[in-house]
Amino acid sequence: MERAIFDTSVRIDFFKNTGSKQNELLEDYVQYAYQSILSTLTIIQEVLRGVRTENKFIQKQRILQGFNLLNPDGNHRRIDEPES
Repeated sequence: MERAIFDTSVRIDFFKNTGSKQNELLEDYVQYAYQSILSTLTIIQEVLRGVRTENKFIQKQRILQGFNLLNPDGNHRRIDEPES
């Protein structure tokens, strides 16, 4: 699968399991091409901003940290890797 960025609303729908077409596509990526999912700091911030409990925050943060971070220069790295 090609690398892909999913908008904040798609990621929120994914956590809510809405069953939308976009949700299904993200589920396929998570299941079959997890390392092809790219994220940005803005998307991570927006998803985490809406979390209401500390436990849910930690749970979502762990999931989001597994995605590759797309940097402004077009390169990407794992979120938990230090910048070079």
